[in-house]
Amino acid sequence: MDIADGDNTNIEDIYNPRLTYSPASFDRTNNVQISGVYDLPFGPGRRFVNGGGLLNREILGGWQFSFLQQLASGQPVSVTANNTADTSYAHAMYALETCNPKSGFTRTRFLNFNPACFAQPAPGIYGTTRNVSATRQPGLYPTNLSLFKTFSTFREQQLQFRADAFSILNHPEFGGGGGNAGSPSLGLLTYEASGLRTLQLSLKYQF
Repeated sequence: MDIADGDNTNIEDIYNPRLTYSPASFDRTNNVQISGVYDLPFGPGRRFVNGGGLLNREILGGWQFSFLQQLASGQPVSVTANNTADTSYAHAMYALETCNPKSGFTRTRFLNFNPACFAQPAPGIYGTTRNVSATRQPGLYPTNLSLFKTFSTFREQQLQFRADAFSILNHPEFGGGGGNAGSPSLGLLTYEASGLRTLQLSLKYQF
């Protein structure tokens, strides 16, 4: 919880900072990351192809598999408005919440909350919809996998080959939803938040 976050961020009303007291923009109620490393059962001393030949030792054996699964709640969304409260241009202006944004609409894959529940404040009135908890973005659930093997080179030095797959399931997880009260895009999820599937091959030399 805070009243402002980020560099050079000015609060809406310096005489009443609690108007913008809300979850921080970077807040995630839950953020669980589960990871593990598994030694594949191939090669010398393992269950399968356990001979001591060059092929088993240098090519088939010694591979490791790892995974990282994230389970994260969505971040809160702010609804802004035109500044009719004062003559300053150096702060954000927020809308007013007039009903429950979780009800009174048909939720779809792209419409996250009811945009009709937010209105432009009257002249001289400050809004209160900074990082509204009821309008959080959907959660993130990316799955990352890696396959890697380390080769001994000289003394304690090693060469590691890695094949990494980020967001391997390529399941789209959309984000966004913020904007100005009355905007036709308010409440709409407009971008892919977790990243598309990305494959990467790399070599790392350790010395």
